[in-house]
Order: sequence, then C-alpha cells, then structure tokens
Amino acid sequence: MVKILTEEEEKRIDRLIINNTIIGATTGALVGLTGVFLLNKTWPFFKRLPIGIKGSLVGACSIGAMTIRAEGQNIQYERALYGNGSEEEEPAKVAKLTAPGGQMDSAVDFFLQHKYKILFGLWAAAASASVYKLYLNKNISWTQRLVQARMYAQALTIAALLGVTVLTTAFTDEEKEREAKMPHTSF
Repeated sequence: MVKILTEEEEKRIDRLIINNTIIGATTGALVGLTGVFLLNKTWPFFKRLPIGIKGSLVGACSIGAMTIRAEGQNIQYERALYGNGSEEEEPAKVAKLTAPGGQMDSAVDFFLQHKYKILFGLWAAAASASVYKLYLNKNISWTQRLVQARMYAQALTIAALLGVTVLTTAFTDEEKEREAKMPHTSF
C-alpha cells in the first residue's frame, strides 16, 4: 500500500536517512580504517599494497555499513510509524502471515530481510578467499593477483545480486498471486 506523505513527514524521513547515512558511513570508515591499520601491523604483504587498494577497502566498508544502517533504520521507522500492517486487513491474510511456515519459508524471509548484509558478507568472503587462493600461486605478480582477486569477488557479487533479484521478484509475484486468489471478506 502506498502512503501519501505530508511535507513534515517527508522532512522527517529525509533527516532520518541523512543522519543514518552519516552514522553508517562513519562507522564503516572507522571499521575499515581499524582493519587496514591492524593488517598493516600484522601482515607484511599488506604493507606493500598501494594506498589505493587500502583506500578501496575502507571505502567498501564505509559504503556497506552506510547501506545496511540506512535501510535498517528506515524499515524500523516505517514499522514504528505505520505498524506491520493496517487494521483493515482480511482475517485470512492476517492468519496466513502469523501462521508458522516451513524452514524454507523462514530461510527465504530471513534472506530477503537481510539481503544487503548477506551480500556484503559474501563479497568480503569472496575477496578474502580469492586473495588467499591467489597468494598461494607464486607464478604471477602481486598486482596480477589483486586484479584477479577483485574480478573473482566482483563476479560472485554480480551473480549473487542477480540471484537476489530473481528471488525478490519471484516471491513478490507469488505473494501478489496469492493475494489475488484470496476471497475478500468485509465486516
């Protein structure tokens, strides 16, 4: 359902988004800088990396945290403002939403609610695993290793984004079909 916002509500949402964007970006940058600092102190290879790659790691942490924080706070704000649903919902729809689903339904719901966190974690894991895998290959230079590691991580992230798109649209279409087939009763 589309909610029409007043000018005051729009300003309040804009402030909320801007504040959470700043907090998320700052938190992510601090985490990224801490990680870069610790890696610089403990891993000799990391010290030799160009500043651009280290900056990219900090930027990725910042953007990831900013996105996750802003989306999460926006969802919480909407739930606080509008609740989880309207009071005019049909009893069958309410019963369907509150009925316990199977494990697959729970897993899909969890994934769809936390998709950006999962994608960011997947990207970080792919980048780490590919750097380690390429670290073991002594036949190529470090710059080639980094470029290949980045490409592997990007390929996995793009595949994951396509998967998220397919899942989101499939379950949204399935939900719309179920709503269309439900008998509508009024009190």
